[in-house]
Amino acid sequence: MKESSRTCMTARLHLRPIDPNDRDLFCELHTSVRVMQFIGSPLTESQAIRKFGKALQMTRERRRHLRFYAIVERHTDKPIGICGLIRSRSQTGLEIGIMLHERWQGRGYGREAVWALVEQTLRRGPVQRIFATTDARNAPCAGMFRGLGFQQQPGDGNARKTLWEISRESMAKTPATAQQKGNNHSDGMKFQC
Repeated sequence: MKESSRTCMTARLHLRPIDPNDRDLFCELHTSVRVMQFIGSPLTESQAIRKFGKALQMTRERRRHLRFYAIVERHTDKPIGICGLIRSRSQTGLEIGIMLHERWQGRGYGREAVWALVEQTLRRGPVQRIFATTDARNAPCAGMFRGLGFQQQPGDGNARKTLWEISRESMAKTPATAQQKGNNHSDGMKFQC
């Protein structure tokens, strides 16, 4: 796969496969109490380093759509978060996840990054379905997925988790830009993936 097909640009962001230079960001996110509050217990530094090694290996294997991306703010060239697509043992399709440094939360960057990855994966690849699992208490994340056209799915008995799904079929019936899906950023979502 060509490297250009492994990156994605929006008006404000560049999503690129993680590389060894992203270890500090990855570890900072995974050890942060605030960032991890709706994901799980923060990891220790050594646990985060091991997890980064596994994520880097998965990304380097170049399996189609299975990788982790650094979210880089284009204006500053600063990595601000990590997002990724992985296979799940319990669901069909791919699971999307995102972690943003707390200084960058609440500014639409998460929405922009998730939509770029969804757009690239569903419109241009063989994947038929993407899902996300959120903590039921994480209202901003639920609002983001709802605003992007994800549909809330029936629960699996865990009242603290909410399952969201978007399919290629449902995406084809909705507008292709996050601006039309409620993104209130004037710079919009122009993709170059």
